[in-house]
Amino acid sequence: MKLIIGASGFIGRHLHDYFSEKKDAFAGTHYGPPYKNTTYFNIKEQNLNELDVDFSKVSCAIICSAISKPDECKKNEKEAYEINVNGTKKLFEQLWQRKIFPIWFSSEYVFKGERGNYTEQDKPCPNTVYGTHKAIIEEFLLKSEKEFLILRLGKVFSLNPGEGTILTSTFQQLKDNETVKCATDQIFSPIYVQDLVDIIDISITKNLKGLYNVASPEFFSRFQLAGLIKEKLSMKTGKILPCSINDFPFIDNRPLNTRLNVDKIIRDTNFQFTSISDCIEKLSRI
Repeated sequence: MKLIIGASGFIGRHLHDYFSEKKDAFAGTHYGPPYKNTTYFNIKEQNLNELDVDFSKVSCAIICSAISKPDECKKNEKEAYEINVNGTKKLFEQLWQRKIFPIWFSSEYVFKGERGNYTEQDKPCPNTVYGTHKAIIEEFLLKSEKEFLILRLGKVFSLNPGEGTILTSTFQQLKDNETVKCATDQIFSPIYVQDLVDIIDISITKNLKGLYNVASPEFFSRFQLAGLIKEKLSMKTGKILPCSINDFPFIDNRPLNTRLNVDKIIRDTNFQFTSISDCIEKLSRI
């Protein structure tokens, strides 16, 4: 049985639906609005024994719960630290006590983005509050001498318009004949959320442990991605306005090149990522 902590969030919802369709046994929690049959759980204030779960049947826990918006972490730094660092550490200790294997998501934001193509051997050097929180937990786990799986993610997106991720939101703006400001100087590795869900399932089956970068081998700026959408879908509406990432009024920094090297996860899973071009072509059918 699997436990999804934060099953009402973006990634958590997709995991919830995937395991439901597979009819895999799992339990899910929510902190914000409930999702389907999830149970309320606050990692900062509650303990696992408050959940109505038979932990003797739980083999692994997938931890999705976090404050993951960089500017929110900067704006509410103390609260974000309590959840992203203290609450998460407490959760790991409780899982290990129950002999439950934890799977946790880190982020490309553990790097300040000076060069890109970061591997699992590169030392984190964050320049954001959010990235610092992720780097702290990475270090905590790597020094713990316990079993765990860290999936360090690129920019996760879906093809569900209601979730407002990068492909669907850019497509909709162009379709509505808007002018879309897109940074030319920030490079990132996207990953389709269904690919991520598949990799999580494969990782559990293969009993992967340690740290893995997880993202598409492809990398783009937002300007390049928007241009690809217009080109692949032969869109005549909308305009793309190139700009710098510094033209946006963010509260915290934005790393410039967080491209992740994903040779390790491809080698150990033989996974074939969905190409961004294929994802874009699916947009026209939504």
